[in-house]
Amino acid sequence: MYAFFTIFGFLFIVISSILTNYIYTVFSINKVTNFLYPTDGRNIIDEINITVLPIIVWGFVELPILGYNDNFIISILLNILVSCSIMYEIKYGFYLVLKKEIKFINIIAICLATMLGQIVSYMILKSNPLIILNNIEYIVSIIGMIIILLLHSLIILKIPQIKKQKDKYEEKR
Repeated sequence: MYAFFTIFGFLFIVISSILTNYIYTVFSINKVTNFLYPTDGRNIIDEINITVLPIIVWGFVELPILGYNDNFIISILLNILVSCSIMYEIKYGFYLVLKKEIKFINIIAICLATMLGQIVSYMILKSNPLIILNNIEYIVSIIGMIIILLLHSLIILKIPQIKKQKDKYEEKR
């Protein structure tokens, strides 16, 4: 069961992250696309958290089945942490070496970051409980997933940045 959710989670996260990364080539800037991939004040956080929202959405898919695992919230948090750190290392490592941004490297970074994040999540879910919650793990999982989603959508996506005009950003894309 854990392997099933790991494999299909990998596929879901990779596909949705790639679609989110290239959303402005298909759609114009509006409130939905700006929520999925912010255009105002681009910074490193905006570039490496492409996989976070798909991981959270997949966590809600896993929640009814795997939410009873004591390590569920820990696995989601470590999945996010590993994915963001690997994404940062690959994207900016190649940028430092090649001195330009290559779109194919972004796809490779998304795939590798998601794969390693899912592997870490799988290992945490299969391991012995790190924190024993005694029959309240499902409620803690639900509350934890809602808190992670709120933190991501309210704080990470809406950090006040130096505002860029949308038309200048569209010209760059």
